[in-house]
Amino acid sequence: MALWDKLFGRKRRRELSSELLKASAYSESNQVTLRIRELLAGGADADSIDEEMETPLMKAAWASNLHAMKLLVAAGAKIDCRNWEGKTPLMASAISGNVAALDILVHAGANLYECCDSGCTAGYYALLTQHHEAAGVLRKAEEYRAEADGIQLIEPPLCDVACVNCGGSFNHYVDGEEIDFGDGRDLERETLLCARCGNKARFRMIFGPMPVGRR
Repeated sequence: MALWDKLFGRKRRRELSSELLKASAYSESNQVTLRIRELLAGGADADSIDEEMETPLMKAAWASNLHAMKLLVAAGAKIDCRNWEGKTPLMASAISGNVAALDILVHAGANLYECCDSGCTAGYYALLTQHHEAAGVLRKAEEYRAEADGIQLIEPPLCDVACVNCGGSFNHYVDGEEIDFGDGRDLERETLLCARCGNKARFRMIFGPMPVGRR
């Protein structure tokens, strides 16, 4: 009987965790918030993952569901969980440009310098998606944390270019050619074919802070 109860308990937790993943992806509402609270109280795993390696916190970040994010953080969800692309909840909130969501994650201790599998940070994504307020919030947080941790921030050499039409980033390669950032070219005055939107467009240069070690 004890073994049966144990197996039944595991099955029930998996069911609750699966429902938590689905509920966390919904937009914010009183009904959704209540259900997430019930699921967590019932034993749902705050760090359960789906087929894309996304956790409830990641899904809530994509949906900008602030109440869900607060509940999951309070339940001990991992702040810097990574999906199949290496993106974190902080990056998801930066891409959506939700400053309130960023504030929740920053205060929960999110790693501001974490890079996804493409080598991009949350601050970089905020710039790339032209969410300038979000980029400013992250920049201030980076400076504050660097000062508190005794870490020096530097502006790195140009690391990427992005299409001004769609924001597509190309990691030094545009229109099949490698861009030499040291040859004095003014990319913002040139038009090149964007592999993402398919249009001839100008490209803007992206900069971002990088930690280089303790002072």
